Amino acid sequence: MASVLLIVFILFLLANPIEHALGRTGTNIVTRLLGMPLAALAVQFVMDGLIAFGFAGGGR
Repeated sequence: MASVLLIVFILFLLANPIEHALGRTGTNIVTRLLGMPLAALAVQFVMDGLIAFGFAGGGR
């Protein structure tokens, strides 16, 4: 657990230099690539909630 916190802390400290190294185009690409799985997770959470309450038919 402590190692994960340390890695995240280091990445937060390096965020600004990484952003400058990527540039505007690189940052836009990374943002779009990471936004797609985030949107998919959000849809999955909503669907799981609807299925749990019986509002949507689930195959489970």
